[in-house]
Formats: sequence, C-alpha cells, structure tokens
Amino acid sequence: MILRAYKERASMRGLERIFDITRQTVARWIKAIVRALPDLKDTLVPAQPGDVLEIDELWSFVLKKSRKHWLWTAICRRTCQIVAFVIGDRSERTCRCLWNKIPDKYKRCLSFSYPL
Repeated sequence: MILRAYKERASMRGLERIFDITRQTVARWIKAIVRALPDLKDTLVPAQPGDVLEIDELWSFVLKKSRKHWLWTAICRRTCQIVAFVIGDRSERTCRCLWNKIPDKYKRCLSFSYPL
C-alpha cells in the first residue's frame, strides 16, 4: 500500500507521517524495485524510418539552489518513450554522455532541441 501511494505521487514525508514509517525504509524499497527493472534499451519499441527525437533538459536542485543538477532526455515523438537520459551539469560533456546512451538505431533519427 505504501509503494502504491508513492506511485500516486505521495511525498516521502507524507508517507512517513501517514504510515508511520521512515523515509529511509521507503527509499530502500524503491531502490530494490529499480534494481529489478529491465534495462531501458530492452524495453524500447524499435526505431522506424521517419522517427524524430526530441532532446530536452530540465534542472532541479539538491538542498540548495547552488547545487543544480540537469536531467537530459531524448524522447521519441512517435512512441513518447524516453530513449535515453542522463543526469549531470549543462555542459557539452553531459550532452555527449546522453548521445552515447542513445541506441544506434535511434541515432539515425532526425533530432531536435529547443533553445532557451
């Protein structure tokens, strides 16, 4: 029931208060579930001619705004699947890491990124 509430976007602090369980326990359960998930590349729908990738990034911070972390994603427009992702800074190096994670068949797709 606790993990189901988490999947419905209940906050970790909310789960702690409602179910009288520590956030560390919930985090440990979530980590166990994530470790058991199949690899992202094994779940992708195969690329087709004419597919388009949208490359995007968003940022969040950890504890304070000076600790920005960027989430970079490559999303297939046709399937709406995240084809690859990486967490890092907003540098060319992180962009290259994302590109290296994109499966070869998707690298042939037309790709777009929207500037700020």
